[in-house]
Amino acid sequence: MMSSFNEYPPLPSASALRSIASDLARHLQEHGARMIAAIVEDLDLLPADAAHEVSATIHHLDAHLANEVIGHTRARAPIAPAGKEAWMMLPANTTVYAIVEIARAALSGNPVRARMTRRARLVSALIQRIFNEVLPERVHMERSLSGPDFVTRALDSDDVPFFMAWGGEALGDELLARLPRGKQKRIVFEGPGKDPAIILPGAHPREVAAALISAKFAYSGQTCTAPENLLIHRSVHDEIVELLVSAAGQRRVGDPREQDVDVGPMMSPKIPPLVKTQLSDAVAKGAEILLGGRVEGAYVYPTVVTGVTPAMRIFRDETFAPVFAICVFDSEEEAIALARDSRFGLRVSAGGVGARRVIDQLLGTDYAEPVAEITYGKFGIGSVDSFADSVGSPAFGGYGKSGWIWDRDQLYQGPKATAREATIPLRL
Repeated sequence: MMSSFNEYPPLPSASALRSIASDLARHLQEHGARMIAAIVEDLDLLPADAAHEVSATIHHLDAHLANEVIGHTRARAPIAPAGKEAWMMLPANTTVYAIVEIARAALSGNPVRARMTRRARLVSALIQRIFNEVLPERVHMERSLSGPDFVTRALDSDDVPFFMAWGGEALGDELLARLPRGKQKRIVFEGPGKDPAIILPGAHPREVAAALISAKFAYSGQTCTAPENLLIHRSVHDEIVELLVSAAGQRRVGDPREQDVDVGPMMSPKIPPLVKTQLSDAVAKGAEILLGGRVEGAYVYPTVVTGVTPAMRIFRDETFAPVFAICVFDSEEEAIALARDSRFGLRVSAGGVGARRVIDQLLGTDYAEPVAEITYGKFGIGSVDSFADSVGSPAFGGYGKSGWIWDRDQLYQGPKATAREATIPLRL
Protein backbone atom coordinates (compact mmCIF):
# COMPACT_ATOMS: atom_id res chain seq x y z
CA MET A 1 0.00 0.00 0.00
CA MET A 2 2.94 2.33 -0.69
CA SER A 3 1.98 5.32 -2.81
CA SER A 4 3.38 8.35 -4.56
CA PHE A 5 2.55 11.93 -3.65
CA ASN A 6 0.53 12.70 -6.75
CA GLU A 7 -2.16 10.13 -5.92
CA TYR A 8 -3.36 12.10 -2.90
CA PRO A 9 -4.22 15.70 -2.09
CA PRO A 10 -1.83 17.19 0.46
CA LEU A 11 -2.87 17.01 4.09
CA PRO A 12 -3.84 20.29 5.74
CA SER A 13 -0.98 22.32 7.18
CA ALA A 14 -0.25 22.18 10.89
CA SER A 15 -1.89 25.56 11.39
CA ALA A 16 -4.98 24.43 9.45
CA LEU A 17 -5.24 21.25 11.52
CA ARG A 18 -5.07 23.27 14.72
CA SER A 19 -7.76 25.59 13.42
CA ILE A 20 -10.06 22.69 12.50
CA ALA A 21 -9.56 21.00 15.87
CA SER A 22 -10.23 24.28 17.67
CA ASP A 23 -13.38 24.82 15.59
CA LEU A 24 -14.64 21.35 16.51
CA ALA A 25 -14.08 22.13 20.17
CA ARG A 26 -15.86 25.48 19.87
CA HIS A 27 -18.88 24.04 18.07
CA LEU A 28 -19.17 21.22 20.61
CA GLN A 29 -19.02 23.84 23.37
CA GLU A 30 -21.87 25.70 21.70
CA HIS A 31 -23.94 22.51 21.49
CA GLY A 32 -22.79 21.25 24.89
CA ALA A 33 -26.07 21.51 26.80
CA ARG A 34 -28.00 19.85 23.97
CA MET A 35 -25.35 17.11 23.73
CA ILE A 36 -25.55 16.33 27.45
CA ALA A 37 -29.35 16.09 27.24
CA ALA A 38 -29.08 13.86 24.16
CA ILE A 39 -26.62 11.49 25.87
CA VAL A 40 -28.92 11.10 28.88
CA GLU A 41 -31.99 10.63 26.66
CA ASP A 42 -30.38 8.16 24.24
CA LEU A 43 -28.19 6.06 26.51
CA ASP A 44 -29.52 6.58 30.06
CA LEU A 45 -26.16 7.80 31.33
CA LEU A 46 -26.00 9.98 34.42
CA PRO A 47 -25.94 13.71 33.61
CA ALA A 48 -22.65 14.02 35.54
CA ASP A 49 -21.03 11.34 33.35
CA ALA A 50 -22.41 12.97 30.20
CA ALA A 51 -21.15 16.39 31.27
CA HIS A 52 -17.71 14.96 32.10
CA GLU A 53 -17.42 13.35 28.68
CA VAL A 54 -18.46 16.52 26.87
CA SER A 55 -15.94 18.56 28.87
CA ALA A 56 -13.14 16.03 28.39
CA THR A 57 -13.86 15.76 24.66
CA ILE A 58 -13.76 19.55 24.22
CA HIS A 59 -10.42 19.65 26.04
CA HIS A 60 -8.97 16.85 23.93
CA LEU A 61 -10.10 18.44 20.68
CA ASP A 62 -8.69 21.81 21.62
CA ALA A 63 -5.47 20.80 23.37
CA HIS A 64 -4.32 17.51 21.86
CA LEU A 65 -6.01 16.44 18.63
CA ALA A 66 -4.03 18.51 16.11
CA ASN A 67 -0.62 17.64 17.56
CA GLU A 68 -1.66 13.99 17.74
CA VAL A 69 -2.60 13.93 14.04
CA ILE A 70 0.51 15.86 13.03
CA GLY A 71 2.73 13.45 14.94
CA HIS A 72 1.19 10.33 13.42
CA THR A 73 0.89 11.47 9.78
CA ARG A 74 4.36 12.74 8.90
CA ALA A 75 5.38 11.37 5.47
CA ARG A 76 2.06 9.54 5.27
CA ALA A 77 -1.09 9.85 3.17
CA PRO A 78 -4.75 9.11 3.85
CA ILE A 79 -5.65 5.47 3.43
CA ALA A 80 -8.87 6.43 1.60
CA PRO A 81 -8.16 8.76 -1.35
CA ALA A 82 -10.86 10.49 -3.37
CA GLY A 83 -13.76 8.18 -4.22
CA LYS A 84 -13.12 5.89 -1.24
CA GLU A 85 -14.07 6.09 2.43
CA ALA A 86 -12.78 5.06 5.82
CA TRP A 87 -15.57 3.26 7.70
CA MET A 88 -15.91 3.18 11.48
CA MET A 89 -18.37 1.19 13.61
CA LEU A 90 -18.28 2.85 17.00
CA PRO A 91 -18.89 1.04 20.30
CA ALA A 92 -22.39 0.85 21.75
CA ASN A 93 -21.34 2.78 24.87
CA THR A 94 -19.78 5.65 22.90
CA THR A 95 -21.32 9.09 23.21
CA VAL A 96 -19.76 12.42 22.25
CA TYR A 97 -16.25 10.94 22.42
CA ALA A 98 -17.07 9.56 18.95
CA ILE A 99 -16.12 13.02 17.65
CA VAL A 100 -12.51 12.42 18.68
CA GLU A 101 -12.23 9.07 16.91
CA ILE A 102 -13.95 10.31 13.75
CA ALA A 103 -11.83 13.46 13.72
CA ARG A 104 -8.61 11.44 14.03
CA ALA A 105 -9.46 9.72 10.74
CA ALA A 106 -10.99 12.77 9.02
CA LEU A 107 -8.13 15.14 9.88
CA SER A 108 -5.78 12.50 8.47
CA GLY A 109 -7.34 13.28 5.09
CA ASN A 110 -10.01 10.58 4.85
CA PRO A 111 -13.70 10.87 3.99
CA VAL A 112 -15.34 9.04 6.91
CA ARG A 113 -18.55 7.06 7.24
CA ALA A 114 -19.31 6.23 10.88
CA ARG A 115 -22.07 4.24 12.52
CA MET A 116 -23.21 4.54 16.13
CA THR A 117 -25.68 2.30 17.91
CA ARG A 118 -29.24 3.08 16.81
CA ARG A 119 -30.01 4.05 20.38
CA ALA A 120 -27.74 7.09 19.95
CA ARG A 121 -30.17 8.78 17.56
CA LEU A 122 -29.97 12.29 19.02
CA VAL A 123 -26.24 12.10 19.74
CA SER A 124 -25.49 10.94 16.20
CA ALA A 125 -27.56 13.77 14.71
CA LEU A 126 -25.72 16.36 16.80
CA ILE A 127 -22.33 14.92 15.84
CA GLN A 128 -23.36 15.10 12.18
CA ARG A 129 -24.37 18.72 12.67
CA ILE A 130 -21.03 19.64 14.26
CA PHE A 131 -19.04 18.04 11.45
CA ASN A 132 -21.27 19.71 8.85
CA GLU A 133 -20.44 23.04 10.46
CA VAL A 134 -16.69 22.44 10.53
CA LEU A 135 -15.87 19.85 7.84
CA PRO A 136 -18.80 19.86 5.39
CA GLU A 137 -19.19 16.70 3.30
CA ARG A 138 -16.18 15.07 5.00
CA VAL A 139 -18.10 12.96 7.56
CA HIS A 140 -21.29 10.96 7.10
CA MET A 141 -23.05 9.50 10.15
CA GLU A 142 -24.67 6.31 8.83
CA ARG A 143 -28.20 5.76 10.12
CA SER A 144 -29.81 3.47 7.55
CA LEU A 145 -27.69 0.30 7.68
CA SER A 146 -27.98 -2.26 10.47
CA GLY A 147 -24.83 -3.33 12.27
CA PRO A 148 -24.48 -6.62 10.35
CA ASP A 149 -25.10 -4.90 7.00
CA PHE A 150 -22.57 -2.19 7.84
CA VAL A 151 -19.94 -4.84 8.62
CA THR A 152 -20.66 -6.80 5.43
CA ARG A 153 -20.42 -3.75 3.19
CA ALA A 154 -17.23 -2.59 4.88
CA LEU A 155 -15.60 -5.98 4.36
CA ASP A 156 -16.83 -6.55 0.81
CA SER A 157 -16.47 -3.13 -0.81
CA ASP A 158 -13.27 -2.23 -2.67
CA ASP A 159 -14.15 1.40 -1.95
CA VAL A 160 -13.58 0.87 1.79
CA PRO A 161 -9.83 0.36 2.27
CA PHE A 162 -10.07 0.99 6.03
CA PHE A 163 -12.57 -0.45 8.50
CA MET A 164 -12.33 0.14 12.23
CA ALA A 165 -14.80 -1.57 14.54
CA TRP A 166 -15.38 -1.67 18.26
CA GLY A 167 -17.45 -4.48 19.73
CA GLY A 168 -17.71 -7.63 21.78
CA GLU A 169 -15.72 -10.81 21.56
CA ALA A 170 -18.21 -12.35 19.13
CA LEU A 171 -17.71 -9.53 16.63
CA GLY A 172 -13.94 -9.90 16.84
CA ASP A 173 -14.19 -13.62 16.18
CA GLU A 174 -16.55 -12.99 13.26
CA LEU A 175 -14.18 -10.46 11.70
CA LEU A 176 -11.22 -12.85 12.05
CA ALA A 177 -13.25 -15.56 10.30
CA ARG A 178 -14.26 -13.21 7.48
CA LEU A 179 -10.97 -11.43 6.78
CA PRO A 180 -10.84 -10.54 3.07
CA ARG A 181 -7.48 -12.17 2.50
CA GLY A 182 -5.38 -11.00 -0.41
CA LYS A 183 -7.07 -7.59 -0.51
CA GLN A 184 -5.39 -4.29 0.29
CA LYS A 185 -7.72 -3.52 3.17
CA ARG A 186 -6.79 -2.59 6.72
CA ILE A 187 -9.11 -3.77 9.49
CA VAL A 188 -8.72 -2.50 13.04
CA PHE A 189 -10.69 -4.19 15.81
CA GLU A 190 -11.09 -2.99 19.39
CA GLY A 191 -12.67 -5.50 21.73
CA PRO A 192 -13.49 -6.09 25.39
CA GLY A 193 -11.31 -5.97 28.46
CA LYS A 194 -11.19 -7.87 31.73
CA ASP A 195 -8.80 -5.35 33.19
CA PRO A 196 -6.97 -6.55 36.29
CA ALA A 197 -6.04 -4.10 39.06
CA ILE A 198 -3.16 -5.48 41.15
CA ILE A 199 -2.88 -4.21 44.74
CA LEU A 200 0.52 -5.01 46.24
CA PRO A 201 1.87 -4.75 49.80
CA GLY A 202 2.53 -1.18 50.88
CA ALA A 203 -0.53 0.19 49.11
CA HIS A 204 -2.56 2.69 51.15
CA PRO A 205 -5.96 1.00 51.55
CA ARG A 206 -8.07 4.16 51.80
CA GLU A 207 -6.45 5.79 48.78
CA VAL A 208 -6.65 2.60 46.73
CA ALA A 209 -10.28 1.92 47.65
CA ALA A 210 -11.31 5.49 46.78
CA ALA A 211 -9.50 5.32 43.43
CA LEU A 212 -11.04 1.94 42.56
CA ILE A 213 -14.55 3.14 43.41
CA SER A 214 -14.11 6.26 41.27
CA ALA A 215 -12.73 4.27 38.33
CA LYS A 216 -15.30 1.49 38.56
CA PHE A 217 -18.47 3.53 38.93
CA ALA A 218 -17.84 6.00 36.12
CA TYR A 219 -20.56 5.39 33.51
CA SER A 220 -22.17 2.97 36.00
CA GLY A 221 -19.35 0.48 35.41
CA GLN A 222 -19.71 0.50 31.63
CA THR A 223 -16.23 1.38 30.36
CA CYS A 224 -13.90 -1.13 28.76
CA THR A 225 -10.88 0.07 30.76
CA ALA A 226 -12.52 0.03 34.22
CA PRO A 227 -10.96 -2.40 36.74
CA GLU A 228 -12.86 -5.69 36.82
CA ASN A 229 -10.68 -8.35 38.45
CA LEU A 230 -9.14 -6.98 41.65
CA LEU A 231 -6.05 -8.98 42.56
CA ILE A 232 -5.29 -8.00 46.18
CA HIS A 233 -2.33 -9.11 48.30
CA ARG A 234 -3.36 -10.92 51.44
CA SER A 235 -1.69 -8.32 53.69
CA VAL A 236 -4.10 -5.56 52.60
CA HIS A 237 -7.01 -7.68 51.34
CA ASP A 238 -9.40 -7.49 54.29
CA GLU A 239 -9.06 -3.75 54.86
CA ILE A 240 -9.50 -2.85 51.20
CA VAL A 241 -12.48 -5.19 50.81
CA GLU A 242 -14.16 -3.66 53.85
CA LEU A 243 -13.65 -0.16 52.45
CA LEU A 244 -14.97 -1.18 49.02
CA VAL A 245 -18.09 -2.75 50.53
CA SER A 246 -18.74 0.36 52.61
CA ALA A 247 -18.25 2.82 49.76
CA ALA A 248 -20.05 0.80 47.07
CA GLY A 249 -22.95 0.21 49.44
CA GLN A 250 -23.58 3.95 49.60
CA ARG A 251 -24.11 4.24 45.85
CA ARG A 252 -27.74 4.92 44.98
CA VAL A 253 -29.24 3.04 42.02
CA GLY A 254 -32.06 4.50 39.96
CA ASP A 255 -33.27 6.58 37.04
CA PRO A 256 -30.36 8.78 35.88
CA ARG A 257 -32.76 11.71 35.54
CA GLU A 258 -33.40 11.73 39.29
CA GLN A 259 -31.19 13.61 41.72
CA ASP A 260 -28.55 11.86 43.84
CA VAL A 261 -28.46 8.75 41.63
CA ASP A 262 -24.98 7.21 41.30
CA VAL A 263 -25.67 4.10 39.19
CA GLY A 264 -28.05 4.03 36.25
CA PRO A 265 -29.37 1.21 34.04
CA MET A 266 -27.14 -0.89 31.84
CA MET A 267 -27.04 0.38 28.26
CA SER A 268 -27.23 -3.10 26.74
CA PRO A 269 -30.05 -5.53 27.59
CA LYS A 270 -27.48 -8.34 27.31
CA ILE A 271 -25.59 -7.24 30.43
CA PRO A 272 -28.04 -7.96 33.33
CA PRO A 273 -28.68 -11.64 32.42
CA LEU A 274 -24.94 -12.12 31.79
CA VAL A 275 -24.14 -10.74 35.26
CA LYS A 276 -26.77 -13.02 36.81
CA THR A 277 -25.15 -16.04 35.18
CA GLN A 278 -21.66 -14.99 36.27
CA LEU A 279 -22.75 -14.46 39.88
CA SER A 280 -24.61 -17.77 40.07
CA ASP A 281 -21.61 -19.61 38.65
CA ALA A 282 -19.24 -17.87 41.10
CA VAL A 283 -21.33 -18.73 44.17
CA ALA A 284 -21.72 -22.33 43.00
CA LYS A 285 -17.92 -22.59 42.80
CA GLY A 286 -17.24 -21.14 46.25
CA ALA A 287 -17.22 -17.34 45.90
CA GLU A 288 -19.04 -15.12 48.40
CA ILE A 289 -21.15 -12.07 47.57
CA LEU A 290 -20.42 -9.51 50.30
CA LEU A 291 -22.52 -6.74 48.76
CA GLY A 292 -25.22 -6.60 46.13
CA GLY A 293 -25.75 -9.47 43.77
CA ARG A 294 -29.10 -7.91 42.90
CA VAL A 295 -30.09 -7.70 39.24
CA GLU A 296 -33.50 -6.25 38.39
CA GLY A 297 -34.59 -5.39 34.88
CA ALA A 298 -31.93 -3.15 33.35
CA TYR A 299 -30.25 -2.49 36.71
CA VAL A 300 -27.20 -4.18 38.22
CA TYR A 301 -26.70 -3.10 41.82
CA PRO A 302 -23.18 -2.41 43.13
CA THR A 303 -21.66 -5.79 43.89
CA VAL A 304 -18.53 -7.03 45.63
CA VAL A 305 -17.59 -10.71 45.23
CA THR A 306 -14.68 -12.31 47.10
CA GLY A 307 -13.03 -15.71 46.84
CA VAL A 308 -12.98 -15.48 43.05
CA THR A 309 -10.77 -17.97 41.17
CA PRO A 310 -9.84 -18.49 37.49
CA ALA A 311 -12.32 -21.38 37.34
CA MET A 312 -15.22 -18.91 37.51
CA ARG A 313 -16.92 -17.14 34.62
CA ILE A 314 -16.83 -13.86 36.53
CA PHE A 315 -13.03 -14.08 36.40
CA ARG A 316 -12.80 -15.05 32.75
CA ASP A 317 -15.60 -13.16 30.95
CA GLU A 318 -16.10 -9.41 30.63
CA THR A 319 -18.72 -8.14 33.09
CA PHE A 320 -19.14 -4.48 32.01
CA ALA A 321 -21.18 -3.59 35.09
CA PRO A 322 -20.62 -2.17 38.62
CA VAL A 323 -19.22 -5.46 39.92
CA PHE A 324 -15.87 -6.10 41.64
CA ALA A 325 -14.49 -9.67 41.37
CA ILE A 326 -11.78 -10.05 44.03
CA CYS A 327 -8.96 -12.58 44.15
CA VAL A 328 -6.35 -12.85 46.89
CA PHE A 329 -2.67 -13.57 46.20
CA ASP A 330 0.50 -14.07 48.24
CA SER A 331 3.35 -13.18 45.86
CA GLU A 332 4.13 -11.00 42.85
CA GLU A 333 4.63 -14.10 40.75
CA GLU A 334 1.15 -15.32 41.64
CA ALA A 335 -0.38 -11.92 40.82
CA ILE A 336 1.36 -11.82 37.43
CA ALA A 337 0.20 -15.36 36.66
CA LEU A 338 -3.40 -14.45 37.56
CA ALA A 339 -3.28 -11.34 35.38
CA ARG A 340 -1.94 -13.31 32.43
CA ASP A 341 -4.55 -16.04 32.80
CA SER A 342 -7.00 -14.28 30.49
CA ARG A 343 -8.02 -14.25 26.87
CA PHE A 344 -8.13 -10.44 27.07
CA GLY A 345 -5.21 -8.03 27.29
CA LEU A 346 -6.46 -4.46 27.17
CA ARG A 347 -5.41 -2.61 30.34
CA VAL A 348 -3.63 -3.52 33.59
CA SER A 349 -3.05 -1.28 36.59
CA ALA A 350 -1.12 -1.74 39.82
CA GLY A 351 -0.47 0.03 43.10
CA GLY A 352 1.86 -0.52 46.05
CA VAL A 353 5.50 -1.51 46.41
CA GLY A 354 6.84 -3.01 43.16
CA ALA A 355 3.93 -1.77 41.01
CA ARG A 356 6.22 -0.43 38.26
CA ARG A 357 8.13 -3.73 38.14
CA VAL A 358 4.90 -5.73 37.83
CA ILE A 359 3.46 -3.51 35.10
CA ASP A 360 6.69 -3.70 33.09
CA GLN A 361 6.47 -7.49 33.10
CA LEU A 362 2.89 -7.46 31.82
CA LEU A 363 3.08 -4.83 29.08
CA GLY A 364 3.76 -5.69 25.45
CA THR A 365 5.49 -3.38 22.97
CA ASP A 366 5.06 0.40 22.82
CA TYR A 367 3.24 0.15 19.50
CA ALA A 368 1.47 -2.65 17.65
CA GLU A 369 3.79 -5.55 16.81
CA PRO A 370 3.40 -8.27 14.15
CA VAL A 371 2.18 -11.57 15.58
CA ALA A 372 1.73 -14.99 14.02
CA GLU A 373 -1.61 -15.47 15.79
CA ILE A 374 -3.74 -13.93 18.55
CA THR A 375 -1.30 -13.55 21.46
CA TYR A 376 -2.25 -13.88 25.12
CA GLY A 377 -0.60 -12.89 28.39
CA LYS A 378 0.33 -9.32 27.44
CA PHE A 379 -1.43 -5.97 27.88
CA GLY A 380 -1.45 -2.93 25.63
CA ILE A 381 -2.05 -0.26 28.29
CA GLY A 382 -0.63 -0.11 31.82
CA SER A 383 -0.70 2.39 34.66
CA VAL A 384 0.94 2.67 38.06
CA ASP A 385 -1.05 4.03 41.03
CA SER A 386 -3.86 5.06 38.71
CA PHE A 387 -6.94 2.93 38.07
CA ALA A 388 -8.96 5.19 35.77
CA ASP A 389 -8.27 5.72 32.07
CA SER A 390 -8.75 9.18 30.56
CA VAL A 391 -11.18 10.12 27.81
CA GLY A 392 -9.39 10.69 24.52
CA SER A 393 -6.21 8.75 25.26
CA PRO A 394 -4.23 8.79 21.96
CA ALA A 395 -2.87 5.23 22.33
CA PHE A 396 -5.27 2.38 22.91
CA GLY A 397 -5.68 -1.32 22.27
CA GLY A 398 -4.27 -4.54 23.52
CA TYR A 399 -3.60 -8.22 23.03
CA GLY A 400 -5.64 -11.40 23.04
CA LYS A 401 -9.30 -10.84 22.18
CA SER A 402 -9.00 -7.18 23.19
CA GLY A 403 -7.93 -5.95 19.78
CA TRP A 404 -5.79 -6.33 16.68
CA ILE A 405 -4.93 -4.91 13.28
CA TRP A 406 -5.09 -6.94 10.08
CA ASP A 407 -3.21 -5.48 7.12
CA ARG A 408 -2.34 -7.38 3.94
CA ASP A 409 -2.53 -10.82 5.56
CA GLN A 410 -0.51 -9.81 8.63
CA LEU A 411 -1.89 -9.57 12.18
CA TYR A 412 -0.63 -6.96 14.65
CA GLN A 413 -1.40 -6.54 18.36
CA GLY A 414 -0.62 -3.90 20.93
CA PRO A 415 -1.30 -0.17 21.34
CA LYS A 416 -2.35 1.74 18.25
CA ALA A 417 -3.51 5.20 17.21
CA THR A 418 -6.36 5.92 14.81
CA ALA A 419 -4.57 8.73 12.94
CA ARG A 420 -1.66 6.42 12.11
CA GLU A 421 -3.81 3.41 11.23
CA ALA A 422 -5.94 5.58 8.93
CA THR A 423 -2.87 6.56 6.89
CA ILE A 424 -0.23 4.79 4.81
CA PRO A 425 3.45 5.59 4.22
CA LEU A 426 4.33 7.57 1.13
CA ARG A 427 7.09 6.53 -1.24
CA LEU A 428 9.28 9.60 -1.37
